[in-house]
Amino acid sequence: MDVAIIGGGVVGCALLRELSMNSFNCVLLEKSPVLLTGASGGNSGIVHTGFDTKPGTLESSCVKRGFTLLTKYLEEHSHDVPAKNVGAFMVAWNQNDLRALDEVKQKADKNNVRVYTITPQQLYKAEPNLARGCVGCLVIPGETVVDPWKLPMAYVRDAIQTGRATVKTDWEVTSAEWDGVEKKWTLHSKKQNKPLHCRCVVNCGGLWGDKVAQLLADATQTQQQQQQQGTSRVAEHPTTPSDSGFCIRPRRGDFLVYKQEHINATVGVSNNGGDGKLLSHIVLPVPTAHTKGVLVYPSVYGDVVVGPTAVDQHNKQLPQPQPAQDVIEALERVVHQKLPCLKDAQYSFTYTGLRPAIPQATDYHVVSDRSCCCVTVAGIRSTGVTASMGMCECCADVHVYPHPTQHLLNMYTHWLNSFGW
Repeated sequence: MDVAIIGGGVVGCALLRELSMNSFNCVLLEKSPVLLTGASGGNSGIVHTGFDTKPGTLESSCVKRGFTLLTKYLEEHSHDVPAKNVGAFMVAWNQNDLRALDEVKQKADKNNVRVYTITPQQLYKAEPNLARGCVGCLVIPGETVVDPWKLPMAYVRDAIQTGRATVKTDWEVTSAEWDGVEKKWTLHSKKQNKPLHCRCVVNCGGLWGDKVAQLLADATQTQQQQQQQGTSRVAEHPTTPSDSGFCIRPRRGDFLVYKQEHINATVGVSNNGGDGKLLSHIVLPVPTAHTKGVLVYPSVYGDVVVGPTAVDQHNKQLPQPQPAQDVIEALERVVHQKLPCLKDAQYSFTYTGLRPAIPQATDYHVVSDRSCCCVTVAGIRSTGVTASMGMCECCADVHVYPHPTQHLLNMYTHWLNSFGW
């Protein structure tokens, strides 16, 4: 096997597609019985233009490149991956918001993403059900909604169709060995009888990325100690990360969903907008220094979604999948403030996701060690769907392929220089 990808989230699935379509024999290893059960299983399903990413960061580069690649991919796969370019309105409700819109527009200009302002009258013509009181609005026309499950599954299907990709679920990597002489990895799972051999490992472990990174780091250190002491041992899965260089702190995001049929029954079709829908665009709050805020937006299936919240927690599992009552009430207040006609409507269901945040990090955490053919892709927070194709192109071309292309060398010069390449 050429490459083993650890982690069956959206980035791992995209990387499986990228590598297999470029003649690499790959395997995707997922610890759960099914794919997309971690961070990727509870995302918003929004494809971002990258208008508000920090200019010059790897995230900004991957999001913008990913948006370009993904837009083309969604056009070519419209028959099996539902997506719709709905655009977004960032609405200012007071003078402070209005001043902040100028800063957002300046950042978008630096990112070369087209945005423009409209009057409140133009906003209400497009969204007649939106609450009154708007004093300004910034339009981000490229923002798109997509089915967040069908997209990565399409990546997997593309990979398997090459004949060079395999997916193994219920395959948690619990120990690893690196053979510096043969230049190969041996991965073990306590649930599986046979080990897996490969020449390169890519850690896309999401919420568990720090733990996997520590395991792989311990394996290379173990190999060096074996050479010095003539002993033989295997690096076991550590209980807590130590010196892997980063620590994942899960960030919980809760959502409420109002199904289209429930909205019609409660509100009545006569109150819907000109296109027959209660809400046609993504409605973004003006960000503050502390948060980007809670969105209200239409899903690709026409439902109204409000969320996500952003609460850090230590537990990488969801001890309480159902949001607490105070969280539900806070989300209801947001949707009632933005769409007053939903005041008497009951939400249809909730869902929750955990984002793999790295405390104090301002960018993705992507590092590689070519001496042992190991790559870690971590800290992919709320932009994973958008950045997936750009990130996997970068990861494969820069870290896995023997000779990076000039296109990506130019694209990631600031990052490559940090490695001395």
